[in-house]
Amino acid sequence: VPWDLFAFVGVGHPLIDFDSERGVGDVRFYQFKVWAVIRFIKALFRIPYRRLYGVSIPGVALPVSRLIKVMLILMLLGHIDACIFMFIDTMLSGPGRWLDENGLRDPDTGLWAPFSNQYLIGYVSALRCLLLTLREANKDTENCFIVVEFIVGVLANGTVIGYIYSIVEMMDQSNVRSKAEERHRFEMGFVRRYMREKGLRPELQKMVTTHKELQWLRSQGMDEYRLFDGLPKSLQQEIKNFLYLDMVKKVPLFQDTDINFLSGVTFKMRTLIVLSGWYVFRKDDEGEEMFFIKSGKVEICNDQTGQVFVTLSEGSFFGEIALFEDCKRTASARASGDVELCLITKADFNRLLSQHPLIADRLRQTIQERKEREARMKAEAAAKAAEEERLRKEAEVAIAMEEEEARNKGLRRRGSRPELGGGGFSSMFKSRSGVLNMVRHPSTAIHRAPSGVHSSKSSMALSGRALSHVGRSSSGDAGMARDAGDEV
Repeated sequence: VPWDLFAFVGVGHPLIDFDSERGVGDVRFYQFKVWAVIRFIKALFRIPYRRLYGVSIPGVALPVSRLIKVMLILMLLGHIDACIFMFIDTMLSGPGRWLDENGLRDPDTGLWAPFSNQYLIGYVSALRCLLLTLREANKDTENCFIVVEFIVGVLANGTVIGYIYSIVEMMDQSNVRSKAEERHRFEMGFVRRYMREKGLRPELQKMVTTHKELQWLRSQGMDEYRLFDGLPKSLQQEIKNFLYLDMVKKVPLFQDTDINFLSGVTFKMRTLIVLSGWYVFRKDDEGEEMFFIKSGKVEICNDQTGQVFVTLSEGSFFGEIALFEDCKRTASARASGDVELCLITKADFNRLLSQHPLIADRLRQTIQERKEREARMKAEAAAKAAEEERLRKEAEVAIAMEEEEARNKGLRRRGSRPELGGGGFSSMFKSRSGVLNMVRHPSTAIHRAPSGVHSSKSSMALSGRALSHVGRSSSGDAGMARDAGDEV
């Protein structure tokens, strides 16, 4: 758009022609003024204000950076204000103009002050107006513009005061953070010095310092357990229920309890961060807590062999029996990745049970029934294992007798000419195959025990008689040997 052409519209028109014959070259003075205003407005529209305001100054805090940019914008507004006011004032006629009263132009001679004096006086006056030190004027047009300056000045002062407050608040926060960081550095230095003096292993020292640094990054020195101590208890309970109630409801032991008891459990919850590869507890440790997995995974394993029994994920729980009885951990719990746990201690849980005696009795009864059921299952498993062991031993004895009988028959055949009937040896081998099957599959042989045992007894009887015949055959009784062969 050819904005500059608007400066030449209406040449000689009485509405835009004013009392000034000052010219710039061949162009009349008013045309030069209009041209300058249009160029200035075009430049204002081309400035990327939003981009400039969003630019941060490297190495400078954000509130300070914003205050610097606001001050620069105010200086630019002062320049714009001075230019507009001078433009309006030069278009006015007659005595008493602001520029005449402040020495920018001699009303008697019509001579102007040097341009530098004009600009500095106008610019300083505009900045004073933006700071609510209004200029004195005599003409109505000037006073109307001063009202606009007052409104802009109020907005500008509010913006500046707001950013100054942000800087003061940032300095206060920085002071508090600096004290917390100084305390943290002192604590870490003391912990490192203590561990070195006590001769802790380097890897153990590294684990401790890593955990301390992680806690600092998460809480910035604040105690998360006491973070809401200043709030009413009802509001604290709302927060605890939002964080933990869904996890507590998943525990089978707690599913038949009322909301008051469950809320008591959530109110006693604490958080624990465990890094990857660390043990929550080890086998044979004293059980003092019940754990809920807020995020991450935990492996229940044997820390000696490395065998993993089960992997628990978010929302799972473990160690609940430790709340009801004095016991040791039966397995180890290891973090698979960084884990956030929620826990309730036995002491807190016992205090909660004392406030709900009926629920406490029901829970203890449930635990007792669970223990009795587990004891019956263990007894049944032990009886089954004993029965299988008995059958296995009987089968081994039967096999030994069969092998002994087979050896005896071989001796008798070498001492005589047995005339075996059809299927003599095949029946013997079938009997031995059945015994072998009992050894290999003792559990399936339980239902076949009577016939198997009877066969074993028959084999033992046969073997006894065979041994007596062998004894007689050694004295040369060939007929008796022949009778023993027919009996097999």
